[in-house]
Amino acid sequence: MLAAAALAVSFSGLTAFGLAQGFSDSGQSTAASSGPVGVAPTEGSPAVSEAPADLGTGSTDVAATHQQKARADRSKQRTTAGSAKSAPTDSNVGQRRPPAGDQHSSRGSAATATVATPTVAPTTQHQRTQAATVRNTAATDPTTTSSSATAAVGACQFKPSSANTGASGTRSNLGVTTVGAGQTLANANVGSLVITGANATIRNVAVNGNILVKADGAMIDHVTARGIAISSASNATVRYSNVGYTKGDGINVTSDRGVMSRNILFSHNFVHDPRVPAGAHYDGSQVRGVDGLTINCSTYDPGPYASQFNAGVYLEDANGGTSNVKVTNNWLYGFGFSVMMDARNVTLQGNRLGGDIHWGTCYIGKRVGTAGLTSLGNVWDSSGKSLALCK
Repeated sequence: MLAAAALAVSFSGLTAFGLAQGFSDSGQSTAASSGPVGVAPTEGSPAVSEAPADLGTGSTDVAATHQQKARADRSKQRTTAGSAKSAPTDSNVGQRRPPAGDQHSSRGSAATATVATPTVAPTTQHQRTQAATVRNTAATDPTTTSSSATAAVGACQFKPSSANTGASGTRSNLGVTTVGAGQTLANANVGSLVITGANATIRNVAVNGNILVKADGAMIDHVTARGIAISSASNATVRYSNVGYTKGDGINVTSDRGVMSRNILFSHNFVHDPRVPAGAHYDGSQVRGVDGLTINCSTYDPGPYASQFNAGVYLEDANGGTSNVKVTNNWLYGFGFSVMMDARNVTLQGNRLGGDIHWGTCYIGKRVGTAGLTSLGNVWDSSGKSLALCK
């Protein structure tokens, strides 16, 4: 595990969170990096990739509350311009153990009624401010569209990929770094974000970094980001989002600040293509303490196996325990293990497994194990043949 790099925000459990570099419950560095967008492979096939679009880096002093200051600064500048210029091999692949010491709908519209319509590559301060703003308004659901990329697949609205998740349409650069209570950030390109207030919304936003959720009721919808972490916050939703190229984990939940996270939903997300350095590890979703979590209709695809890849979904007995979790109707490709679990009352149902799975489909922990497990309807993606996941 890497030692944490210089970090902007720190707190107990989620050892460190760097806005410029990333986050990890174990304290590893997770600096943003670029790379190709992985497309979920069929079982045993390599990932196909394409180059990502530029996320943008955001610009400063463009929120509506900064308009007056910006105008004053420009005036001052004009005035002074003239004067100054290896694993064990058990017989049952589904129950293999890791090496000793291993721990561990549719697309929304580009703009909604709650924000002004954005412009492409705005060139003036006024244009940037009007195109994408943080608003103290109630969130509204995205409109739905019909296309081949959003065709229904079984119980899911569609199979998540780079084509149908994440931010889209025209967006504008903003220097926003926090989203407060009741605020909505939409149609923007920004750097890393922290949600600090209850009932905040981030919609159709490209985040050139990570998102840290520290308050209840967050809605993260049609967002592109390196990674997302929910820290001792409840009633949060992450949906229709594209999460990739992180040097840490993908979408995480932890109850690391002394308050149990409850009632969390991850739905129709594409979690993919990490860029993990040697000595670190990567989980698509690592869960360290939650009561009530649903991971549904999402694609987890890290690409061809690498030694840093741990589990697609890791349910860990930590920070008060992990319980009442549903992992349903997902595409779980690759990793060392598809699922690692040490949790109570878990349902694994309707998942499709494949890709470059290295050790096996399931690793069962020794503290809680599979107490209260329900596992049914899970199959190999390429053949449709059933498998006994974690049983």
